Amino acid sequence: MINSKYFRVPKKKEVLQENEIHVTSRQDPINFLRYAIFLFEKRNLPYLKFKASGSAISSLVNLAEILKKVIPGIHQFNKIYTLKYEQDYEPKEKGLDHVTIVRNVPILEISFYKILPDVDLSKEYGYQPAINEEIFERVRINVCKFFLFKSKFSQNKFL
Repeated sequence: MINSKYFRVPKKKEVLQENEIHVTSRQDPINFLRYAIFLFEKRNLPYLKFKASGSAISSLVNLAEILKKVIPGIHQFNKIYTLKYEQDYEPKEKGLDHVTIVRNVPILEISFYKILPDVDLSKEYGYQPAINEEIFERVRINVCKFFLFKSKFSQNKFL
């Protein structure tokens, strides 16, 4: 009913900072992973903040688990909240009123820090310390083998 008699009013997109990444369910999570590694290693940023909402939350959780095992010594801080999201619709026909639909959308925000800031995040809820170096080396070898195996076959179009 809304689609036939109303059109959606476009909203202004918020400007992202260099260290912010919004994860979507439309794009492959490996692209976000590559971009995060690029920002940490090439741009040498002290921290990254990922945000995801709705169905993209599962992609962000997977991405976070892989990132912790690829980049050594990063600390993780998780934050979960809901955001009130308003969609405005204008009528196509005369005589109809302006319609606003309000939804509460779950948001997962995960921040990764090379060095913890002055604020003591280690005592806050949602903090996960960096992986121990011995465990990191064992896990990194297995993760790297997986990516090499996958990329080898994806180039040959076996997958």
